[in-house]
Amino acid sequence: MADFLNALILSKDISEGIVVGRDDGITVQDFSYKCSRRRTDAGIPYGPTVPSYLDFTIRVAAAESEKVFFERSGLNKSFRYTFLFNAKFNGKNNKLSGYDEAMIVSGYIVEMEEFFDQPVISFDTEGKPIVFSDEQQLLRCRLLLCGIEYLGDERSSKLTITED
Repeated sequence: MADFLNALILSKDISEGIVVGRDDGITVQDFSYKCSRRRTDAGIPYGPTVPSYLDFTIRVAAAESEKVFFERSGLNKSFRYTFLFNAKFNGKNNKLSGYDEAMIVSGYIVEMEEFFDQPVISFDTEGKPIVFSDEQQLLRCRLLLCGIEYLGDERSSKLTITED
């Protein structure tokens, strides 16, 4: 496994000062969200952020990694999740040593879908199949957003879009 990962999701809030190991994160395949605020005719924003959804897909490496999402989906409670971008782990004990940016989101899991990504298969010159990647179990989640905080590596760029 590389010492450099592009995007991970944690079922924890890293702003609480917790120790994060490499195994605590789940690889994010993709995510998208849109936040907006009402604007006056002159284009000046006012009022709270309009509620929106954050959709994300994770790669399920082990059955335990998706368990927390299923458990939380059955509860009528907002939870916090951390997206880490370009996370770096030290080689000795695989603990988080830094990241470029983080996004801490809070919200309710309102929808989930499990599916399998198809393996990539090609054929050699004799027509025999060659499998380039294994079938991957994926989990697509929809989160009704309550809040988003952006953090830089030094926690100097904190911006709260909405409040819980």
